[in-house]
Amino acid sequence: MSSNCKVSQIIFCTQILMMLSCNQLPELEIFKNLLTRGQLQIFQKIQRTRLLVYLYGGMFGAILAKLLTEEFCTQALVIMIVQTVFYINYPWVELMVNYLDTPQQKQAWTNLNNRVSRIYSHSLFVGGISSILSAYLF
Repeated sequence: MSSNCKVSQIIFCTQILMMLSCNQLPELEIFKNLLTRGQLQIFQKIQRTRLLVYLYGGMFGAILAKLLTEEFCTQALVIMIVQTVFYINYPWVELMVNYLDTPQQKQAWTNLNNRVSRIYSHSLFVGGISSILSAYLF
């Protein structure tokens, strides 16, 4: 198996684990329980927008990968890298923090945001180290 295949598999798995763990956080439920009905609708709209941006990033990555290479594992790697870079650098217009009213909502949002950031950072770190080890040791 080529190193690109190993790296692609590792990154794909860490992305899946990260997404699953972020959707199951107790901080998310605490935050959502503090929102008004209108704020919850805004939050759901922002979540949908972020998912669409993530999917569009994957689509752009797929187009670029197809133009750059025919090798499947390299294409997968290009797709995931473009998708991640696109998502991270997207100019977000709506931010949930702008719709929060109470100190409790703002604190719950800070707690949730910090937890998700830690999960994302840990996922990138573990995925990066695993990719390096896989490419050079196996």
